[in-house]
Amino acid sequence: MPQLRIDNQTVHAAQGSTVLEAATSAGIEIPTLCHFQGMPHYTSCMLCVVRETGSGHFLPACSAIVSEGMLIETNSEPVRDARRAALELLLSDHTGDCEGPCQRACPANIDIPRLIRRIQLGDQEGDPAVIACRQCRENSNPPPCERACRRAQHDEAVAIARLLQYAESNLQQSGTHAHAHLPAFNSAMGRIQDAEWPVLMENVNNAPRTKPAAGSETGFTREEAQNEATRCMHCDCRKPASCKLRLYAEEYGAKRARFRTSSRRPFEHDLSHNEIVFEQGKCIACGICTRITERDGNTPGLCLSGRGMETRIGAPLNKSIAKGLADTDSAAACVEACPTGALAWRAKEDTA
Repeated sequence: MPQLRIDNQTVHAAQGSTVLEAATSAGIEIPTLCHFQGMPHYTSCMLCVVRETGSGHFLPACSAIVSEGMLIETNSEPVRDARRAALELLLSDHTGDCEGPCQRACPANIDIPRLIRRIQLGDQEGDPAVIACRQCRENSNPPPCERACRRAQHDEAVAIARLLQYAESNLQQSGTHAHAHLPAFNSAMGRIQDAEWPVLMENVNNAPRTKPAAGSETGFTREEAQNEATRCMHCDCRKPASCKLRLYAEEYGAKRARFRTSSRRPFEHDLSHNEIVFEQGKCIACGICTRITERDGNTPGLCLSGRGMETRIGAPLNKSIAKGLADTDSAAACVEACPTGALAWRAKEDTA
């Protein structure tokens, strides 16, 4: 049984085990994105990098096999710098928002896209912070959220103020503020390219803004609110609290712009599945979902295609995500295991 030292702690590891397994057995946490417990390592994200001080080499902890006398450091400045660079490389190819522009512009930080989804689905639960925006709605025309709405770049902004007025009057404002403990790090997609509008508008109501039949003072009826809610493009991420890429980016102080390229990946989303949304631009090609569908015997399942920066996750033969995730249990496992917001529930709440 090899003996090594990890962060000055003596650890006895099973023969053939990895540095990650040895550290975990000793209660030492090493961050990972592409590692999934119980499955072979994939070694793609390089977030789990550690340093073997005897040789000075940096090693991926998820695949490096322990050997006698290793001296491993897991949280030194050189190690943190290497992890930060790994995160920044992933973020340089990331297309999508952590929070929608309407939420970022909202002084009360209301999760506006999620609240709009609740209205659209007929949910009766609101957001307690919506009461705080009343003065903003009344004194700003248009309010900051509508000025930031990306839909305005296409035609007219979503009538967010009227939807928030409806939510305040008709939904139950119970519970606590939904975003008191969200990570501060935020990724923003920026201005929409011309070629991306057809994709963004594919599953969105193209009608003009809804006008309250009874007048502005009365506001929306439930039917009118639901109709206007269908105009929202839902620019936000469905996993703002649990996305590991976002959590680690904040922890390590990653800067998205460090490795900025001349052009970002175009926005894509697959809404063919009734319960799941897939956004290719948020995928880090960790391979976890492909291994899960293979493990579960899900046919056709998901696979990796392309090489290098062109590597993509998808169903074989260019089939939709709905085809690749036809097995309900396997689909659920993929969504829950996805370390980013690439695979997420369309309607279910995100929990950290």
